[in-house]
Amino acid sequence: MFLYQRVREYVLNQISEGVWKTGDHLPSEVALAAKLEVHRLTVNRVMRELTQSGHVKRRRGVGTIVATPESSNGNSAGLPRTPFGAGLVGLVAGHSFNPVTNPFFNEIFEGLRKGLQSNDLFLMPLGDLGEFLELLTGSLGQEIEGSLSAVAILGPLDQRTQALLEAMDLPVVFVSFTEYTGPHASIASDDKKDAAILTEKILASGHRKIVHLNASGDFRLQSRLEGFLSACDAAGHSVPFHYVLEADGLEVEDGRKAMHQFLEKHLPFDAVFGGNDNLALGAAKALRETGVRIPEEVSIIGFDGIPNSSGVLPNLTTMKVPRFEIGQLAARTISDLCLRKSTDQKCVRLNSEWFAGETLVEKRSDQESPSTIKSQVEP
Repeated sequence: MFLYQRVREYVLNQISEGVWKTGDHLPSEVALAAKLEVHRLTVNRVMRELTQSGHVKRRRGVGTIVATPESSNGNSAGLPRTPFGAGLVGLVAGHSFNPVTNPFFNEIFEGLRKGLQSNDLFLMPLGDLGEFLELLTGSLGQEIEGSLSAVAILGPLDQRTQALLEAMDLPVVFVSFTEYTGPHASIASDDKKDAAILTEKILASGHRKIVHLNASGDFRLQSRLEGFLSACDAAGHSVPFHYVLEADGLEVEDGRKAMHQFLEKHLPFDAVFGGNDNLALGAAKALRETGVRIPEEVSIIGFDGIPNSSGVLPNLTTMKVPRFEIGQLAARTISDLCLRKSTDQKCVRLNSEWFAGETLVEKRSDQESPSTIKSQVEP
């Protein structure tokens, strides 16, 4: 007997024999998993199916209770009403981040969660890649895989993990992993193309001495850097290597530190293109601290379109990534794959939306760069 069947039979027997009566609270999933020596995911799958069949009810903040016999609608076998079986979609974070609180990924997460929920599919967080691989390659690996209807990978991962996932007998959808080109479905923004479009707008505003703020190791920002460089090359504008800055991370403070390091070189520049909004805001903070006026002396441009509550700038010029829409499309793709409506493993890239903001202005021919202005007053 499969572990899932053993757990389901145990719960139904406890109810039918009157051990757990109508209105009684069931033990927690963790307690049941420990008692029956199975993984919590297996217990969670059983509880979701028994909730759908009307044998139990789940109440937020209360727990799981035995339902009235009428609520099962005569479905004594306890068969699920949904074609998805367990209806669980494992969510794996491609980086060590919490997709609920991360300012970029939280909207993707919400679009994914709501889209799945409307089709009776539910997200089951499985941690980051390290935690997921430990589960998958461990003694309970087959049990976990058998408890899931699909897997959603939020963010990038390495090639070894890609190969492992591609060997799974489950629908796998990569969400917001721009660089993925494997056999599975992939839904993301077209970062390289959108960064090239943004760069063309910066160049069209008359800027030529552009500093690009990047962060090593981040796939999305690397694609944006490629788009920036390709657009500059197409316009016949070469970018000196020291105008591409490598920040230590993706936060505002990382951008601030990288910008201060660049300012120490006293090189002329008239615009800063941040690989994401945080880096752009950090650069703006550093410029403000050194008395540079934005955008009168230097234009600042970001990428992502994350709501800004820092107060550093009023309306940052940026590209708004359709994060919620990415999550929604990923949810529809997963649902179609689970229902076997489609076996087409689509690679879809959504375009970002240009937001003019107030921090990119037309550069005057007589406008001097900040370093030139400083050199006139320095002894």
